[in-house]
Amino acid sequence: MFTQISDIAVPINGQQELVLQLRREDLEPCSLGTVGNLQFNAEQGGTAPAPRVGGILSEMNQSLVDRRADMNADLACEASQARAQREALTEARAEVRANSLLIGNLLGSLTAKVDKEGRFVDAHDRSRSARALTELNESGTEGGLYSLKGAKYCLHTYLEELTEYDLVALTGGVLSNENACEAVLDGVSTRPDDALRMQASRLLKEVAKAVNQQTARHAMHEPLLRIVDLLAADSVNKQELGAQLSMLSDDRNTQKLYFRTLSTDEFKGLLGTLHSKNLNAVRQALWQTGDYRQANSLIGLVHSLELEFSRRASRSLRNEQVNLTLALGAGSVLAVTDVLCRLSRVVEDTYQTWGALPKSEVERVQRLVESSVDLLRDHQNNPVGPLNGHSLRKLDDGRRKSLGAAAAVLGGFGLELEPELRVC
Repeated sequence: MFTQISDIAVPINGQQELVLQLRREDLEPCSLGTVGNLQFNAEQGGTAPAPRVGGILSEMNQSLVDRRADMNADLACEASQARAQREALTEARAEVRANSLLIGNLLGSLTAKVDKEGRFVDAHDRSRSARALTELNESGTEGGLYSLKGAKYCLHTYLEELTEYDLVALTGGVLSNENACEAVLDGVSTRPDDALRMQASRLLKEVAKAVNQQTARHAMHEPLLRIVDLLAADSVNKQELGAQLSMLSDDRNTQKLYFRTLSTDEFKGLLGTLHSKNLNAVRQALWQTGDYRQANSLIGLVHSLELEFSRRASRSLRNEQVNLTLALGAGSVLAVTDVLCRLSRVVEDTYQTWGALPKSEVERVQRLVESSVDLLRDHQNNPVGPLNGHSLRKLDDGRRKSLGAAAAVLGGFGLELEPELRVC
């Protein structure tokens, strides 16, 4: 799913000295807690609730493990520092496990069925949802849901385990209706300005965001990976490509949300699609054979991918582009030179990270560099061609050297210098 954070810091004597690496067995076994899917039972494809006796046995088993560790430690005459560390890790695991049950119960309660007006079909489900939210809210979420120990790992792990019918129940249940959410919050407190209610509202929004991200991934991930592989092949299987495109969500918001959940490495794996030699040929072939829906799906997908690429790659470029625009507006040769040098480093870093620049960024950087060259140029002694010594006479030796290094990166964008001025 998203980049999972499974390591948490455990403070010892007021300092964060230990790192606890969470594993699936550190969480309660059922992703929807003791509630389960309230709209679809196991036979229909939903997740069944964890039996309450199972939760008790789980706690007993963990207690036995901890007790065995205590006995082993006593037998080995464990040093006090080692014992303190072990006890801190044991307490942290117990806290994570308790939090996971609260998160699972809340997820399960949010699968409750509501009508179009946001009324709970079963009134008991409203109080159950409010109780689950209150219990999680009171467990120490002042800093948000992810301030709870292990909450990020737990929530993401549980969402990965949900079935399609679980996701349908979650996205079509309480979280899909503002009135239903307000009814649950009323169960926490009827006062809109109550601190506990406002905290619970933030918590509910964080859960909703994570659920929406997982739903987007469910709709996009597998077919998209297959599409990337198909476009990278020497000969594209257009029938299979069409089948995968038909499985893909065409909703732009879903695509946008999905792309934003991806880590840098995951997103880089998709960028080959933008530069695939088969892309244009496949698009044209789909149009020619009358497969207009698939052709439009492919065009829309590439557009969404380009927008997200531009958003990610533009983060580091934007500041220097603004700075260069301001320097050009002021007509300052020295300021323009300094910003060009910084811009070249940012462009180089962007290429190292992504292997390319978005088309929009290429055009924007090119326009700014061309304007910069025009400002630096000595139009009388160096009217055309690469900039020479006449154009750079206002620069000191350090700036000329720096600009020569920048030209090695920005040469393709229009910053061309005479060979003797370049720095390779």
